Amino acid sequence: MRTWQKHDVGVTPPFNGDVEAALSAVKVPVLYMPSETNLYFPLTDARCESAFLSDCSFVPVPSLWGHIGGVGSTPADTKFLNDHIAPFMESGTRAQ
Repeated sequence: MRTWQKHDVGVTPPFNGDVEAALSAVKVPVLYMPSETNLYFPLTDARCESAFLSDCSFVPVPSLWGHIGGVGSTPADTKFLNDHIAPFMESGTRAQ
């Protein structure tokens, strides 16, 4: 819980609490895959955050597993994740 509460990118210098400015400063490609059914971090929040990332592929995970929807709890979940993560990594977007 403390990690979740204390790790606010907006408080990173020099952003002075401006989350949108901090997210806009990210210059690397991001594959953002929130679970569609996550009640801790709602999809609407994730969609809003993704709008501030300059190079963001936003791909919600259609899982029934809520917060843990991205761990591949079922073969269908695993296939969905692999079908999106592998091409992203192979596209040259990973750190050199």
